[in-house]
Amino acid sequence: MPSDQAAESAPDPGAFTRILRSVEDSIVHLSDAEKLELIGRIAQSVSITKPDDPERIRRQYENRIRLIEQMEALPSVSNDDGFSNRDHDKVLYSTPS
Repeated sequence: MPSDQAAESAPDPGAFTRILRSVEDSIVHLSDAEKLELIGRIAQSVSITKPDDPERIRRQYENRIRLIEQMEALPSVSNDDGFSNRDHDKVLYSTPS
């Protein structure tokens, strides 16, 4: 790939920082065991083959940025209904509190 094309496809450093911050904020409250499970799931989902479609890579990058923007727009405080995140998980997934 010519160097001018590589520069055009490189992610914006500010966007990369936002991605990292969003991921860190999302996992900060996980236990070590939960973090290890997450790492394992991510590792299993990552393809070991190098994608060769620059258009596909660009679309995936743009979709990821949109997802992060949508996640950042979600309210960071809970409703005043008295339910915690653990209550939510217990109801939906039958997980212990």
